[in-house]
Amino acid sequence: MIKWLLICSLLIMSCSNSPRYRTGKAPGKKSHIPLATKGKHAKVLYGVSSFYAEDFHGKLTANGEVYDMYGVTAAHKTLPLNTIARVTNME
Repeated sequence: MIKWLLICSLLIMSCSNSPRYRTGKAPGKKSHIPLATKGKHAKVLYGVSSFYAEDFHGKLTANGEVYDMYGVTAAHKTLPLNTIARVTNME
């Protein structure tokens, strides 16, 4: 009986998901990402952007990170993951 109870409790614990909100900085990650060096801009794109706010806050992004509406996060249909981009309000 104790054996089945132990197996069931381990099975239930393994089905739980990971926390949705990060509690601090991930170990080993740099706190500062240097900007592109002068004269190395690959291309300039123009378009319309949108803001998602609370709808996606705490959910996983395409690369597995947790979306933080207060952080610096962006998405693009064609740019690859880990691309650094400068976004400017043209108005």
